[in-house]
Amino acid sequence: MLEIEIRRPRANRRGNHKRPSDVEVVRKATPEGLQHERDPGAEARDQPNLFSSQPGGLKVQRRERLEKPERRGDEKDEGNEGKAVPGGYRQRTHRRLKTISTPRVQHGYLPDVSDFATTWTLSRSRFDDVVAGLTAAQLNWKIHPHALSIGQMAVHVAGVEVSFVSQLLGRTVEGFADRVRLASTDGAVNDKPFPFEDSELTPELVAEALALGRSLVLEVLPEAREELRVKELVSALGPVITGDGAFARLGFHPGYHHGQAYLIRKSPDFPA
Repeated sequence: MLEIEIRRPRANRRGNHKRPSDVEVVRKATPEGLQHERDPGAEARDQPNLFSSQPGGLKVQRRERLEKPERRGDEKDEGNEGKAVPGGYRQRTHRRLKTISTPRVQHGYLPDVSDFATTWTLSRSRFDDVVAGLTAAQLNWKIHPHALSIGQMAVHVAGVEVSFVSQLLGRTVEGFADRVRLASTDGAVNDKPFPFEDSELTPELVAEALALGRSLVLEVLPEAREELRVKELVSALGPVITGDGAFARLGFHPGYHHGQAYLIRKSPDFPA
């Protein structure tokens, strides 16, 4: 006997059709009439539009299938079986998402101290490059009266390095090194005068300050001891930080001022 199968794409929860090959048999047409394969009962046979796209047909059947998820015993809600209520699709999805966690940072610091050293080496070398070869006039030129000059930035960068490392090592600095240390805050993050006059900021003094800061950082990087990584110190902006916090700031700080120095050098009024 000849049978004709009427097929349609199976829809997902949002009503979007999947691949054309993913179909389901809706009904079979035979000379004896329609035979509903999914519900062979008498009730289904008495409803000729049960699987049609008319109101009360296909859409209703799809809604009933989607709103009746498999429910675990602890998620049942009397009177709300199969609905999108707490314990239904939304809550189960939320519970699954909550199980996704981010990697933990062990012992409160990065696993490899060489990450700090690599970052500092790159950002510090870029800053050194943008300062190298500038004259005294260029080092002392300001893009506006309340900004730092490139010479002041350079001593400030070295000052932060001297301040952090001297605290980590418990070392007292004096003379020129102490003046450089003061440049970490004075005239840069507070209203005190900068520790060096403009006339002092020559290429030689700037190079000496940068060399001092570099030599101190290299005493603690790239192989910082664990006691240094957890030791507390005061940052240039005031908060108490750990050694790891200091290393992170040392890696970022020269790059921050490198961008400022680069823009100053690109100013139309920058001395030739």
